[in-house]
Amino acid sequence: MTDARWRRKAKDLLFDYTAKKRRLRQAEQDVIYGTTRERDHRYRRGGVRNPTLVKAELLDSPELNQMRREIAAVEGLLQELQTERRIDQKQRTLLELVYIRNSHCLYGAAALLEISERTAKRWNTRALENLARRMGWLD
Repeated sequence: MTDARWRRKAKDLLFDYTAKKRRLRQAEQDVIYGTTRERDHRYRRGGVRNPTLVKAELLDSPELNQMRREIAAVEGLLQELQTERRIDQKQRTLLELVYIRNSHCLYGAAALLEISERTAKRWNTRALENLARRMGWLD
């Protein structure tokens, strides 16, 4: 994957993290608590199917599994930065301000955290590379 493509995908993944987490939780609740089709179209005569099995198949759909994988990658990255070291805490705060809360640009977050713009760029690049490796976009 080219440099620009994995960077853009990693940034989009970080920007969409909270919305994706909310959509996944809503989709799971819709499947679990909502009503499902009671008839299976594989049977010619419309045999009744086990509704629990239908819900389990819906919860194991490829779309939901992909969302779970993406959420797990971002949470792993944030968990890795949740240590006692002050530098890790600042890196996590930088990611939260720029991508998750979407309240600052990279340079504004750097000024707020009292770090140089170059350091913020370096931390951002490192986090994006880490996320791309977790998703399998980089070797």
